[in-house]
Amino acid sequence: MKHSRMIRRMSATALLFAASAGAMMAQEGVSVSIDRFFIAPGGTATVYVNMDNDVDVSSVTGTIVLPEGLSFVSAGEGNAKVCAATERSQQGALVQLTGTETVGKLLVTDSKPLSGNSGAFFSFDVEAAEELPATSQIALSGFKGARGTEAYVAEESRGMAVNEDNKITLSMADVTVAPGEKTTLSVNLANTAELQNLQCDITMPAGLAIDTESLAATERLNDTYSFRTATLADGRVRVILYTMSQNAVQRVISGNEGALFTFGVTATEELPETANIKISKIVAASPEAVGYYGEDALVGVTNSALTGISGVEAQGRYSEEIYTVGGVRTETTKQGVNIIRKEDGTVVKVYKK
Repeated sequence: MKHSRMIRRMSATALLFAASAGAMMAQEGVSVSIDRFFIAPGGTATVYVNMDNDVDVSSVTGTIVLPEGLSFVSAGEGNAKVCAATERSQQGALVQLTGTETVGKLLVTDSKPLSGNSGAFFSFDVEAAEELPATSQIALSGFKGARGTEAYVAEESRGMAVNEDNKITLSMADVTVAPGEKTTLSVNLANTAELQNLQCDITMPAGLAIDTESLAATERLNDTYSFRTATLADGRVRVILYTMSQNAVQRVISGNEGALFTFGVTATEELPETANIKISKIVAASPEAVGYYGEDALVGVTNSALTGISGVEAQGRYSEEIYTVGGVRTETTKQGVNIIRKEDGTVVKVYKK
């Protein structure tokens, strides 16, 4: 019995660390992917397929294979499935998805290249069985993007469908802070199931720096919990919250709502008037190593030094703090609109010719 509990604890932690591994690199040219999405047993959902392309692409073909528990929604005409173009492909694009209930053949053709170089280029609808696994994988295979006589092959990839019953929510209150100030932020967790370990990525905006050394647990976590952090290449800070204790102390997150952990941030002059903190890649594990997932969350950030603007004044010289409209502090006023914070705390716009 003791051995089986150890295996479950190791499996729950391994689930988080496995989620940390990056996706396989796609071949040069194009790559396709499906963002994680949630679906209720017996319900339907619209799934978006993304393409990243560093070359012009005007036609795409490929195969979509659904897992057990999911099926394509029929368009009611032969073997056609419900699908649609997106903003990247909607003008003059022909989008067809045909096949069986679980294997679809995609054809997207357009007289012009897809707009932009990333994002969803088409969508399709799926329906779930009443008996639905916690998670399942949709496979994208044989995808090719073409423009004229040039063809680019994408590596196979998979997208995750999550049962709504396995959904959790991470959130934070909106933040108001001024350059030079430090403040403490609280990350809240809402969950219905018993959870043991958790991981998320936190992306800070320009002008707001996270102090990873300040990460602190709340009363929802006992003293067996530890934090592991890593700063990724794109600036995201990955936070892993885990316990590997072998003693008799309860090794699960207490309660079903409220603050889970806190961390400190410091604002600099680069902070714009408004920005966002993003919480993404949210995954947790139960003591039995069942996965639970959350939708990305955006948290509003307001630079209090640049709000409460009272209007535009005539050009002049000021010894108070001077900022550009992008929130960068300068020594003197620049050509165009300048933002001045006076010694009494009032803020005005000043236009300089």
